[in-house]
Amino acid sequence: MLFRSTYMAGWCYALLLGGAILVFNLRRLVRWPGPLVLTGACAIWLSIAAPALWMWFFDEHTVSHTLGMATFADGISASSIHTFFVNYGAHFNWSYLVTTGDPKSGITWRYLNGMGAFFGWVVVLAGLGLIASLQYIRPRWALAWTWLWLAAYPLGGALTNQGVAGTPNAPRTLAGAPAFCVLAAIGIVLLFDLARSLRPPSVARITNLGIRTVFTTAVLFSTIYFARFYFRSYVHQNSNAWFSGTGVLFATILDNRDSYTRVCFDVRPAWYPLPTFARFYLHDVPLRVINGVNDPNCRLPGTLTAVDSDHRLVLPGFRTLAKIQDVDGNPFAILNGYR
Repeated sequence: MLFRSTYMAGWCYALLLGGAILVFNLRRLVRWPGPLVLTGACAIWLSIAAPALWMWFFDEHTVSHTLGMATFADGISASSIHTFFVNYGAHFNWSYLVTTGDPKSGITWRYLNGMGAFFGWVVVLAGLGLIASLQYIRPRWALAWTWLWLAAYPLGGALTNQGVAGTPNAPRTLAGAPAFCVLAAIGIVLLFDLARSLRPPSVARITNLGIRTVFTTAVLFSTIYFARFYFRSYVHQNSNAWFSGTGVLFATILDNRDSYTRVCFDVRPAWYPLPTFARFYLHDVPLRVINGVNDPNCRLPGTLTAVDSDHRLVLPGFRTLAKIQDVDGNPFAILNGYR
């Protein structure tokens, strides 16, 4: 179960990195009030994480979805081990980190949309920071923990597989982003220290100013570039997969809720999990929500069915009430009703 439940990778990183901190500081934590502080911290974490942990491990839909894409879903074998290491290594490719994000059509196309996971200057500085980390990171347990963090960062993508070995996964390895940023900060400090050591002092001052100018320019350019892409282009790339049209569909359901007692959903490419959307859009609305259309109640009068446009379904007695489009006017879903 441990290796099969990392589709939602947050808990895995929390246990691994949090557990490592405990091990590295065990001697200090066993002294009072260490046990009390540790117990309180764990209680706070558990109270916050409990809903997510419950969904990840006990919600039937989530568990089945997770197990289906786990790298070791069929057990540990030569093939699954190979897939694991190929997926792991893919997260350190320059093309993934900087240039294209290594998109795979129909698999990773909606994660980075042709952009690398980081800007190139961040990766370069992180490389310098990794080299200089022995000198700059104190105490030693923090150094070991930083290295562990970097080594563990691809696990969320390596322990899941979506049919093509060597496919990196940006959202499941998001926990690695702070590690790269920490190392990049060390890299920029290294450059400033090297500049300060130059002689004569006038050369040191000019070099220091040059580093500041280049760094500031890179940050400003990257921020403007990403903001322009995110707010002007991103919503129009694979908008169906990003739930564009969901709000319109639920608004249409609300407009047609009179004379209906239930609504059955079969919008497969987008909704995961359905209860989240139903709680948000249909709060206090007297409509029974059914996940799927195979329930016998979905054939009864007084039923609405919401099905995606890619897998059209017409049941006897139902008529089309509305055809929903996404933000770009592409077909998203069809709402049918049977009074």
